[in-house]
Amino acid sequence: MSKKKTKTVSKKLKAERVMVLYGLGDDKKPRAAKFKEADFKLARKAAKLMGLNVHELPEAALAKLGKPLPTGRIYASGMGFVPNVRRALYLDLLTLLGVKPEEAQPERVLNLPADWEAIDKGHVVLAQADSAADGWWEVEVLEAAEGDMLKLRACLFPDITVSRHRTAVALLHTSAYKPPEASQGAPPGLARDWSELAVGQLVIAQEADAADGYWEALIDKIDGDTLILHWRDFPALPKFKRPRHAVALLNPVPPTQA
Repeated sequence: MSKKKTKTVSKKLKAERVMVLYGLGDDKKPRAAKFKEADFKLARKAAKLMGLNVHELPEAALAKLGKPLPTGRIYASGMGFVPNVRRALYLDLLTLLGVKPEEAQPERVLNLPADWEAIDKGHVVLAQADSAADGWWEVEVLEAAEGDMLKLRACLFPDITVSRHRTAVALLHTSAYKPPEASQGAPPGLARDWSELAVGQLVIAQEADAADGYWEALIDKIDGDTLILHWRDFPALPKFKRPRHAVALLNPVPPTQA
């Protein structure tokens, strides 16, 4: 009987632990949420996909914050929902966890190809969904088959795979990028390199919330390394800013030469 009682208490204590996901979103706004033990495994996976930190602690410890921390959600796709929180609550959370603000944002490292010809298994690129109305998404290359067709798996929705030609995907910036030769005649609407971006050109920009994917955008103005853009297919929406190297490029080589 004594052993049974100890086991029951142990389960109760374990159930009271929570996992906190926290960090800055792509919009640089603080995000944080708690997850129950049943979601720990999926929460860790979501944190990796979203570039967030994880910390496990007794749920009772969160009472020291004074204000409730939102409860996160895990979708069937494996993507997690971690809402924005007020900066004051976020800073209080960091203090509770013993984390300095400058240490709270892990570097998100992606395996990016140097150019379209270099795309190979394990690389991350952007691919358009089956419908243009569903935007573009980060995908991992599962296979780079002969004939330049790529088998891809959506990073945020690992149960979804598609096939795309290597010239039909967009590339995220990497310092190892090798632009196509100028002699290949890139059309004026597409840039060969991030350093050559110009007003009126088309790029692929991420929504403020990573869970909303990437979309086609046109450059309205360039202020140093800051781009002022508008969504190509949603011109009525407000203009927005993105760092020069935060947008993705489409293949600038004409189809007959690609």
